Amino acid sequence: MRLVRTQQYSCHRLPDKTQVFHEQIEAKQKELQPWTAKINIKQAAIDVATSGLDALAKKATGLKDAVTQAEGQLTQLQEEQEGKVCFRIRRIQKDDIDGKF
Repeated sequence: MRLVRTQQYSCHRLPDKTQVFHEQIEAKQKELQPWTAKINIKQAAIDVATSGLDALAKKATGLKDAVTQAEGQLTQLQEEQEGKVCFRIRRIQKDDIDGKF
């Protein structure tokens, strides 16, 4: 029977024992509040910068794709133009051979 009382007694005293630790934790949290605020401000700045960096990377990728597409179109136009010039040269050469000029 005495064992039960000791357990009840220690159970009731447990909050008293931990109260000191709770107070210490609260004191440290209050002490760290300015630092926590500074960290939150810096983290927000990091998040904004990261978001901006992601937007720039996306834009750069889009521009790179546009340049690749434009280069492909330029190559295609150059090939078409070269084909037209070669056709005209061959036609002029043929006309010269046939005596039309």
